[in-house]
Amino acid sequence: MSASSISHPVPPAVIRNPPGGTSPHERELRVEAATGTSVAPDHSAQASARLNGREYLLIRDVDRMPPFLMSLVSDSDFWLFVGSNGGLTAGRVDPDHAVFPYQTADKILSQPKAGGVLSLFVIDGVCWEPWNGLCPQPGITRNLYKHVSGTSVLFEEINQPLGLAFRWELEISARFGLVRSCHLENLGDRVRGVRLLDGWHHLLPAGLLQETYARYSYLAAAYMRHEAMPGCGLGIYTLNSGITDRAEPCESLRVTCAWSLGLEPADLLLSDRQVDAFRRGDRVAAESEARGEFGAHLLAADLTLDPGTSHDWLIAADTGLDHTEVARLHDHLHAPASLRAQVATDLANSVFDLNKRIAGAGAIQQSADSRTCVHHFANVLFNCMRGGTLHDNYRFPRDDFQAFLKSRNRDLLATHERWLCTLPDPCTLDELSARAA
Repeated sequence: MSASSISHPVPPAVIRNPPGGTSPHERELRVEAATGTSVAPDHSAQASARLNGREYLLIRDVDRMPPFLMSLVSDSDFWLFVGSNGGLTAGRVDPDHAVFPYQTADKILSQPKAGGVLSLFVIDGVCWEPWNGLCPQPGITRNLYKHVSGTSVLFEEINQPLGLAFRWELEISARFGLVRSCHLENLGDRVRGVRLLDGWHHLLPAGLLQETYARYSYLAAAYMRHEAMPGCGLGIYTLNSGITDRAEPCESLRVTCAWSLGLEPADLLLSDRQVDAFRRGDRVAAESEARGEFGAHLLAADLTLDPGTSHDWLIAADTGLDHTEVARLHDHLHAPASLRAQVATDLANSVFDLNKRIAGAGAIQQSADSRTCVHHFANVLFNCMRGGTLHDNYRFPRDDFQAFLKSRNRDLLATHERWLCTLPDPCTLDELSARAA
């Protein structure tokens, strides 16, 4: 991804009211009344909102503007780029360790359903597919929230004819990878029976390099094998072997894993072969193994929602796991309450650790204008993403300073190498300035 393709956490676009549409203030009241969201009064395109005690930036009716790309940040090596229309790519370290296909921004935005999230709900014979990329039907409202620290993004669709609201939030966990938290709420005054199919699709197994996927994705699919571990809903996505045309052993010893909490009992689909059948209203059958195609982790379940009630679940995906890590995750899934608490703790720690790291560069600012504070934090964050940040204020290891000079100015290093060896370790900026004066 080029730096220019990454959207600022406060998108500069302005949403205008459609002819005959509601005013921004009326939409604020409608969203607040329908979902319980606390929306700060704001008559511009962006507003602030508080959900579950956390502060977000809110763009109402986001589907009325052209889609744009965002980057989600964390304190770990997991990366995520997501479009305002729901398309995404994610992985660890680099594109060769992607969980979902690494694509350019134009492809992510023009093909939002090519991979990533898939949600289908059937209510009274009506199939509702939130954030399907098409022009929404009358009575559909789509809102986008982004955490003020840039660590999560939340998609909300309110279906007024059905009296339902669906939210899903993407967050990054250092331990568990990409975590998606879902919330389905009955806003109406009658009981709703819901059949749902929800989860990930077009998952990539570990070991599939970006160039191989881009040039030989059909061949790569032939190497794929996916299986469900019975009793816990853990999906394992693998290559039968390394992709090579040489007559040599090439084992693939790391896997991609996906799992969920909160939809038990559910039928797990490891591919998207039955998605169209679900759309038609047919029943789907659980899959224990899938070969020769891209992976999916789709859960088919039935819910009953009383008026004013809701149901929550989460789905996670990660890549590069070895045998020990898979076994540990399998054990955690047999204690769902403990696992859910661990996920919540790690997500909170990820936000705290990121804020702590960026605070070292002067990102934390408090003033009467909260938007200025958010904008300042975003500026410092993106500066740190481009150029790094000081890990220990103005204290640094002497060897790091010498390594820096070696890469930037070898002649200067050669001239002052003996003097550099006399610097204290660790050294501070004041000490370095005083000795160099």
